[in-house]
Amino acid sequence: MGANPWSYLDAPVLDRLDMASVLVRDVLDTPYLVGSCLTKPDYRDVDIRVILLDERYDELFKRPHADPLRHLIQVAITDHYVKETGLRIDFQIQRMTEANEQYSTEKGGTRRHPLGIYPWPYVPDSSEITLTRIRETLENYPQPKCRKHPKDRPIKCGWKSAIEDIRKILEAHS
Repeated sequence: MGANPWSYLDAPVLDRLDMASVLVRDVLDTPYLVGSCLTKPDYRDVDIRVILLDERYDELFKRPHADPLRHLIQVAITDHYVKETGLRIDFQIQRMTEANEQYSTEKGGTRRHPLGIYPWPYVPDSSEITLTRIRETLENYPQPKCRKHPKDRPIKCGWKSAIEDIRKILEAHS
């Protein structure tokens, strides 16, 4: 390592922390690597924090300092990190106001390094999924035929006209 590394954890360990953090990020919010492993080579454990907006924290945890749900989640996530990394982990969920007041770099706190940040593969939103399903349905749907209206005249029947309108809209936006 260089004279002033940003972390005293080696690359394979950081990779395992990042991969284990993806699940935590999906469930709660971005986890941050904090504490002594960022500042000294003889760190005791690896400190990881999830800092929630005050409103979300208050909504989830009704008893700020002794909430059994928060404790249960912290223990479960700590076990997850230990299993995935083999490291001694100190995981905590913190309220943003308190985390920023107590651990700001201006007050001697260490920096925070986000974990579990990966460029996600493209996942279509629900409107794109819906459009895809409509297109697939229409591809398998027969052309509307009307006994009353010859092929060269506009379709005036309700559902047949609606299907043609949908097809024209989808073609225009393809």
